[in-house]
Amino acid sequence: MRLRETELLRGAAPAVLARLESLGTTRTLSQGALVCSAGDAEAPVIFVLAGTVRVYKADADGREQTMVLVGAGDVHTLPAAFAADRRAPANVAVLSLEARLASIPGRAFAEQAASDPALAMAVMSTLATQARHLSELVADLSLRSVRQRLARFLLTQADDDVGHTPARWTHAEIATRLGTAREVVSRQLRALVQEGLISQERQRLVIADAEALRRLADS
Repeated sequence: MRLRETELLRGAAPAVLARLESLGTTRTLSQGALVCSAGDAEAPVIFVLAGTVRVYKADADGREQTMVLVGAGDVHTLPAAFAADRRAPANVAVLSLEARLASIPGRAFAEQAASDPALAMAVMSTLATQARHLSELVADLSLRSVRQRLARFLLTQADDDVGHTPARWTHAEIATRLGTAREVVSRQLRALVQEGLISQERQRLVIADAEALRRLADS
């Protein structure tokens, strides 16, 4: 995928696209590579051209909370380009085997968006979508139990045909998605197996009772 083929830039004026492409730098990183750290000054706007990156927060004790997975065609660190505080809001690391990324200086991107109404509207739409996602994440963490969040996670993975997620999840990886500890995830998964909602086949989790799992997720 080329930079101009990403969702955000698809409707931008040709002159603006040419300018952004001239400003961008492209690199390919391997799985686990850190793209940027929370607090990095003058965070660039990062476009994912291939692969998937994980956006997450971490505390001093090493606990992590995955905020979102960003796949090919999507963008991250967009708010920093338009905010008074231009530091990176979160950590970003490569989740897939490798990822190809394009980075554009935040200030320069904001200047180009100000000159192109179509791009400005696309930026607002993208920021609104990201804000809605974060609002739902906050509600999920504050209003739902780990058991409910785990049920929702399992149902989402079963329905996910986008290819942005790895084929197998470790208990630790699930824990970072749910904002809890690995031991808690392991305990809850064992309970779901014992209750007949899921089963484990060849080291893979299989949903055995989708309707009961949905009732749990929505309770």
